[in-house]
Amino acid sequence: MTIFTRRPQFSNPIPTPLQYVLLFCPPEEVVVNDAKWHDIAILPVDVMLSRARCTVESDAIRLGFNYVSGIGEVRGEEIEVARDAGPFRHLGDFCRGTQLPRRTVENLIRVGAMDAWDIPRRQLL
Repeated sequence: MTIFTRRPQFSNPIPTPLQYVLLFCPPEEVVVNDAKWHDIAILPVDVMLSRARCTVESDAIRLGFNYVSGIGEVRGEEIEVARDAGPFRHLGDFCRGTQLPRRTVENLIRVGAMDAWDIPRRQLL
């Protein structure tokens, strides 16, 4: 019987503890709760910084788009591709670049993913 294991790909051959947790632990919900228990900062979803899944930023965990209702990994990756073409300057720019359904964009606004623009959420909705 052959057992295949997943090998992590790191620039540094020895993963940091946070990288290890994100690669080999259960779903993100468990990781976030465990991170809070160990006083590791949790950074919110942000359309300018987040990825499809959670990522490590210095000594914190940045929540991924998959935490937002209506966004799975596929839509999260679509947001990343649109963002790579150029940063989103405002809501209209985001909507044109991503072509996401209105309800999904509203969910992103409600969770604060667009707070970096310093426009009140109510006004964005």
